[in-house]
Amino acid sequence: TEAEWEVAAGRADAVQLEGMTNAISEWCSDWWGPYPDGTCRNPGGMASGSVRVIRGDSVTDRMGSIPADRSAFVGFRVVQGALPPDISYRQKAPDAAFSDVRQSGKTWLPVSENEPVFSGGTDFFRRDVIPSDVPYWDRHHVPSLTWCDNGDLLVTAFTAPNDGSSQIAVLLSRLREGSRQWDVPACFFIAPDHSVNSAVLWHAPDGAIHHYNSLSGPEFRGGFAVTKRMSFDNGATWGPATVVHDRGRVAFRVWAQIDLLQLNDGTWIFPSDAGGHNEDGTNLFESDDRGDSWTLVNRYKWNADQYAQDDATAGWIAGIHASVVELNNGDLLAFGRDSNINGFAPFSQSNDGGKTWTYRASPFPPIRSGQRAIIKRLNEGPLLLVSYTDLTASYADGTLKGMEIVDRAGNPRTIYGMFSSLSFDDGQTWQHCRLIPIDPDGDLYSVGDSAERGGYLSGVQTPDNMIHIVTSRRYYHFNLAWLKEPMPAKVNIKREP
Repeated sequence: TEAEWEVAAGRADAVQLEGMTNAISEWCSDWWGPYPDGTCRNPGGMASGSVRVIRGDSVTDRMGSIPADRSAFVGFRVVQGALPPDISYRQKAPDAAFSDVRQSGKTWLPVSENEPVFSGGTDFFRRDVIPSDVPYWDRHHVPSLTWCDNGDLLVTAFTAPNDGSSQIAVLLSRLREGSRQWDVPACFFIAPDHSVNSAVLWHAPDGAIHHYNSLSGPEFRGGFAVTKRMSFDNGATWGPATVVHDRGRVAFRVWAQIDLLQLNDGTWIFPSDAGGHNEDGTNLFESDDRGDSWTLVNRYKWNADQYAQDDATAGWIAGIHASVVELNNGDLLAFGRDSNINGFAPFSQSNDGGKTWTYRASPFPPIRSGQRAIIKRLNEGPLLLVSYTDLTASYADGTLKGMEIVDRAGNPRTIYGMFSSLSFDDGQTWQHCRLIPIDPDGDLYSVGDSAERGGYLSGVQTPDNMIHIVTSRRYYHFNLAWLKEPMPAKVNIKREP
């Protein structure tokens, strides 16, 4: 147990134990959890969990990882002897997000095709109600959103003091069907002293909810593995985590953080950044076994001198954090960040299943740090793209350009921040560009807080045709009729009564 390891490490010299604090850490039998208050005799850790304790390197350092993880930096120590007869295990009551989850299915009735519906700008992690035993650093990032058969929505995001911190936790919240308020956030996944700074939730075609998470080596050594857990009860409980893509020795990294997609032939795909730099682009992985294993599709670094060049072809997607959609003819279309073409964000298109990609400039402004766009096929047929009009840095240095749209009266207007656009011809042309506002009753044409300036986007469309998206902070939902509605011609300033 962890307690036995700690006592042995403290007396290693006296009892002639070697290697207790060298560079190789050791597995313990305990499920990881915060230490309890007060004292405890013969503790055995949590009664259940997803992460086992790892000790070593430093006597006081507590690491942890999923039992399926393998690393050259973690071993084990063989001990012969019985566990203490009075060993004690700790139980933890289920968090609100996993409690009283309705298991009956929702009857999905399509929303009106003509009546616009919009609601948004609500925080999905309510900072004022986060329990003290949930790790939270007043910051959250890299969200993922999905839906459940019972009508609930689930959202995850990681929280940490900063992106490079070894103290990282993935939190989860639930928006119950019919509710306007998200549940109190719960700790969803944690592996101490490992980076877990990206998670992906996905509603599989069979109704199971999948959770994929990147997992670095201990103390960030050895690159990223990709883990998988599944829930068959609308996210109330989750199975054990398995490794579906090992770290390996490859020329690129595998970082699960972008929405998954099922192609028309049944193949599952997920995009993953090829590297850690803005010009490294995006790789594409596919699975034909329900996500149990993933293989690289594209030809990374092939024709590298043509990468992200207008009307040229190379072996991977232009721009990091790229979102991918399937076109009606079976081609794949991706929208990436950075690797801009002629001053615009890049489109990449593949007609060979993702092996090679041809590049062109999109009609949309480039995005960069703190921003991630999405491109989706809506149930009704058109493509939806959601992105940002300006770089986040532009708000600070005054280099804002905004984006011109046409208002309800047919007049050109400039908008700033998060916007949407629709394509009815598979990405050849785009129309119905409009702002996605924090407050629809505010000044929609201001440079201030009319819309979010940045954030990583994730989105789903539920069977009732409602569209749901999250940024790194807020949740919005709307329908196609609202997206097609022109923005008002006059500035409508909300006045206090």
